[in-house]
Amino acid sequence: MRPGLLTAAPALGLALAIAFHTALLGAAIAWQSVRADGVMVLVRPPQDHALPWWGAAVLCSWLLVLGPALLEDRMPAMRKLGEELYEAMAPITSTRVAVLAGLSGICEEVLFRGPLQATVGWPVAAVLFALSHGGFSRRHLTWTVFALIAGLLFGAMVEYYDSLSPAIVAHVTVNAINMRRLERYAKRQLPRRP
Repeated sequence: MRPGLLTAAPALGLALAIAFHTALLGAAIAWQSVRADGVMVLVRPPQDHALPWWGAAVLCSWLLVLGPALLEDRMPAMRKLGEELYEAMAPITSTRVAVLAGLSGICEEVLFRGPLQATVGWPVAAVLFALSHGGFSRRHLTWTVFALIAGLLFGAMVEYYDSLSPAIVAHVTVNAINMRRLERYAKRQLPRRP
């Protein structure tokens, strides 16, 4: 497998990820600021329901972590994706996990479940979110399908609780746990002794 930008220069890769997600956040805030409901909708607290928003976020997170974890050993495409993501993320440190999980979870949710979902609707925003995670590449189809399921769940929480908070918490949690889970691929790539 050829090294990518993130594997060749982890510090540069982290800086690019920070710049990219900061640009996403800026675009989302700018877009939301010209909408009739204004920018404050992005920080609106969740509505009260029988299932508290944080409970929905935890439940969603565990579904999105446990489902793929159970399927991974049965699906070679998922293992291959994990290997590629590990290679792109390495080295996996607590700092990298915190920065990347936090940035991607917050910035992507503010854009996709903020003005985008409010403009095109929940299902279309979920499809666009999925396409931003692997796109039309057959090689990354499992990632695209996973992102579609995640986008539908995140969008449903935003619709139900009328707030971005549950989706942000779930997204950050899923990313942090899954990034940490990628460490197991480091052990698989060690050379074997005769």
